[in-house]
Amino acid sequence: MTDARPRSAALGAALVTVVTVESQRVFLPATLAVLPATTVLSSTTALLIAAAVLLLLPLLAAPVAGARPRQLWVGAGGLAAVARGTLLVDPGGTLALVAAGVGTAAGLAALIALAAGARSARPARVGILIGFAVEALLRTVFGTLGPLWSPTPVAALTTIGVLVVLVAGIGRGADDLSVGRAGGPAAWPWWWLLPALTLTGVVTSAPGRIAVATGWSPGQVAAAAATTQVAAVLAALLAPRVTPRSAVILGAGLTLVGTTAALPAAGWPGVLGPIAAATGIGALAGTESGSAPTSGARQRGLVAAAAITSAHGLLLLYYLGPPLGLPVHDRLLLLLAAGTTVPLALGVLRAARPVPTRPRLRPVPALRNVLLGAGVIALVTAVVSATSPTTTPPPAEHPELTVATYQLNAGFGADGRYEPRRQAALLRDHAVDVVVVTGVDRGWWLTGGQDLLPLFAEELGLEHVRFVRAADEVHGHALLSRFPIAEFGVETLPGGPGPSTHSLLAAVLELDDGSPLGVVGTELASTPNTRAWQLPQARAVAGTVARLRERTVPTVLLGDLGPTAESTALESFEPLLDSALPEGARTFPSPAPRELRGQVLLSPDLRRSTVTIPSSEASTHLPVIVTVQRRSSGD
Repeated sequence: MTDARPRSAALGAALVTVVTVESQRVFLPATLAVLPATTVLSSTTALLIAAAVLLLLPLLAAPVAGARPRQLWVGAGGLAAVARGTLLVDPGGTLALVAAGVGTAAGLAALIALAAGARSARPARVGILIGFAVEALLRTVFGTLGPLWSPTPVAALTTIGVLVVLVAGIGRGADDLSVGRAGGPAAWPWWWLLPALTLTGVVTSAPGRIAVATGWSPGQVAAAAATTQVAAVLAALLAPRVTPRSAVILGAGLTLVGTTAALPAAGWPGVLGPIAAATGIGALAGTESGSAPTSGARQRGLVAAAAITSAHGLLLLYYLGPPLGLPVHDRLLLLLAAGTTVPLALGVLRAARPVPTRPRLRPVPALRNVLLGAGVIALVTAVVSATSPTTTPPPAEHPELTVATYQLNAGFGADGRYEPRRQAALLRDHAVDVVVVTGVDRGWWLTGGQDLLPLFAEELGLEHVRFVRAADEVHGHALLSRFPIAEFGVETLPGGPGPSTHSLLAAVLELDDGSPLGVVGTELASTPNTRAWQLPQARAVAGTVARLRERTVPTVLLGDLGPTAESTALESFEPLLDSALPEGARTFPSPAPRELRGQVLLSPDLRRSTVTIPSSEASTHLPVIVTVQRRSSGD
């Protein structure tokens, strides 16, 4: 009879990982993207709260995990399940923020306890990897929302099922945890958590990177994303079939090469890179450490906590370093994380036995089950893509056209809820023809990893869509238009040191009567550390507008031009463009607007008919909607 304890550890690790990642997908956006924007918390306070949960609490959990791994596993795992159940009631609001923070901290503590006490490290690591894959696949099945943000009954039932199995699995997983202080598996292989957490957060579990790289349809992107996760799990399950030496060399090599290829998010390397990186991480998770010296539970807990803290530190630097003015290079941080697989591989090479290890999980049946699951996922995704309703805007019945700009805040409203469809419905209700949206997130770990653009575009119903990167490959602006896009270009704006960029999009649309309309969209620097670049950026945008005006193309500028009360940025557009907004217009923050951030500027051959700034908490900003007419020669 086979020992079921390794499988219990893998199941418990997978389910705890799922609920921890889902709690994190609420906690981080609410803390770092919503509350500071609505001035409930200062940016400094929000960052300190996030650092306490992600960096400090794991280190504090390590000594407890080393001394009492079973008790911490059961207590923290149960608390993580309760917190996730609370989010099932309402994933937005203050209660959700507290529950998500508790769930994130408890889930991380449970994983540290698992690392400290597991009698066999490999099933625990494979379980964590499977948890990453399951969470990403659930997001794929539920149209990038996952059970967390999907409003469907199926999503709620899925969450309930996960929680029921988790509660049952916590007790069984505790049986695999040792209470001894020494004589267990080596501690250093748990440094695997550093590249696994970092690269999963940015590279391998962000379908938006594939969409940006290829321009594929949502169904094609979903299939590629599912392939990435299946590849990771298969690599982990099949790693024991080869020698540890071969597995770690292949794993480290694929992780480094795949990460390097994935970073630009362009073309086929943007598809194959995440698959290769995921395969490498999976191979390293599934490799036995061989005859490495044993370590005590305390050492394993400390290494796991240090790896988790280091991974979160790299991720916070990756996303927050440039806005804070820190001299960090985001791609180098990811390559550094991928590079940590090299010392892991060297450790295995020194300790590996010269013969293959006997697999403790049977790979062939597992392979069959994983492939069957992948087929089901592909089928469900295809059906969902084929049956998704498509909203078509009504045709224009008059010569006016309606333009708009909206800062989407990565899809999150001022109430903390992630609802891109609510944001799109607000514009659709005003029959918008052309819109430039800023704050478009297509896969940031910091804001949950969702790709909002397909959801937003489907709900809005505008056929012609173009995305432009700004902060990084998957965060920027988008143009959505009822009219065909005859010309389209992208320009990089002046900026400070570091890779984080500001950009503009410039397009010429072909209206129903065949006449052209120029559209320029951008978001200028607005944080205290980057505001000095606002005026040079505005002048660069004005240069693009001037080139359109030289061709006598009627032009509209849409976007977030930053706080204008103490800025001379708008003067850069005189006499090319004039503001279409009345005195006293305010758009930010949406609960109680005090600043004008969204702008609509028109060339002299266009005039406004109406201006609407609808009150809504669908984003932390209010949209600006303007109907415009072309002036006749007698006006």
